[in-house]
Amino acid sequence: MMAASALSPILAEVARSFPQESAAAVQMIIVLPGLTSLPFSILAGHLTRQFTKKMLALGAMAIMLLGGSLPLVFHASLLPLLIASAILSIGQGIMVPISSSLISDYFDGDERGVLMGWQSSFVNGGGMIMVILVGFLAKFTWVHAYLVFFLLAPVILAVALFLPNGKTNPTANRSEAGVNRTIIYLSVVGFFFNMLFTTYGTNVAMYLASSHLGDATSAGIASSLLTGIGIGAGLIFGKLFRFFRGYTLPLALGLGVVGLLLTFFGGSLWLIFAGGILCGLGISTLMPLGILMAVQ
Repeated sequence: MMAASALSPILAEVARSFPQESAAAVQMIIVLPGLTSLPFSILAGHLTRQFTKKMLALGAMAIMLLGGSLPLVFHASLLPLLIASAILSIGQGIMVPISSSLISDYFDGDERGVLMGWQSSFVNGGGMIMVILVGFLAKFTWVHAYLVFFLLAPVILAVALFLPNGKTNPTANRSEAGVNRTIIYLSVVGFFFNMLFTTYGTNVAMYLASSHLGDATSAGIASSLLTGIGIGAGLIFGKLFRFFRGYTLPLALGLGVVGLLLTFFGGSLWLIFAGGILCGLGISTLMPLGILMAVQ
């Protein structure tokens, strides 16, 4: 689910390879999936009328594997990398809502809240592993970083073997389901928070390079801290939510904002790492909270 953002450590190296391209254009490698996945996330609900969620999950990951493999062959310019990101966004846009809804399909009550947190932990754990591998692979050349997407192959196999087949949902997204105020509120909060959160991943590699505070490996560590801290946050989410209840959302937002401010004003590698940890705590609390509030 965090495959596209795993490429953040190589942005500075890509920018050096294509000096004629602007920094904003290079950052689109990570930003584009977030922008273009939205319509496919909406489409995913409608697709459950004709296809089971298992079929959709397998198809989404196959699309992501295709997009991640493309730059290994075509990388003479920035355009193939952006096309690859756009293909990734199709799969990611379908995969995120489908994987989250599987928990609400099979679990309820406190168990659902706990598993929402566990999912956040595993998403962040996977993101951390991918970011570390990207930083390591980029030591040779940034093109090799795209080999990380072959991690999708064993996941596809696991889903094919172990995920229940399920059934189609002919009534999915019918008008009677409605969109209430809670959904609108959560959507607006999630939109703006993720917009702020994305600035860390898209800028940390270039910032470290321009300020001579680190290289692709340091950027990989910073990004992995961002996602790695989410493992612990996700595991304790159930207890956190039971303790803070209505204050959980402002707590998550506050952690993220403080993390970004610390990164901006810090001026040292260690403070940037600390900012990544706080941002990771914020997003890893907000995402399962939003899903839990939406399905209740």
